[in-house]
Amino acid sequence: MPTLYILCGIPGAGKSHFAETYFPQIQCVSRDNIRFRMLNPNDDYFAHERQVFKEYVMRITETLQDGMDVFADATHISPISRKKLITAIDKYITQYHIIFITFDVPLQECRWRNDHRGGLAHVPDDAINRMYTNFMPPTNTEDPRCTAVWTIREAIHE
Repeated sequence: MPTLYILCGIPGAGKSHFAETYFPQIQCVSRDNIRFRMLNPNDDYFAHERQVFKEYVMRITETLQDGMDVFADATHISPISRKKLITAIDKYITQYHIIFITFDVPLQECRWRNDHRGGLAHVPDDAINRMYTNFMPPTNTEDPRCTAVWTIREAIHE
């Protein structure tokens, strides 16, 4: 049975880097990559959010239906956001395992990493601060298919 790895953490925590560096053999579906392809130069960041979410869910779903593991790469900072994703996927497939991966990285480190991003990938500091304050780590009771909750603490830059 395939596994859905749900990455959970604020911008700059290292979610995409973790998936791409340590598990390149597993498909990684990035909500930001989908969003950035849809946005026009003068669009608001959330201009196409319904389309972005729909494509995000469909790519994850198709990968699971093909029997392959997949990373769901977005912030997923609350039980509500994680449940929204799982519920949307469950409309198409329900036979999969879930592993939540929490990124427990200090706020200052996330802000430092974010400061080194350009263009649309750069998130305003007030948004990062708000997400950090509101972050609710996942638990293994959020869904009966959850087989594990991993916590990643990446080394701070020097």
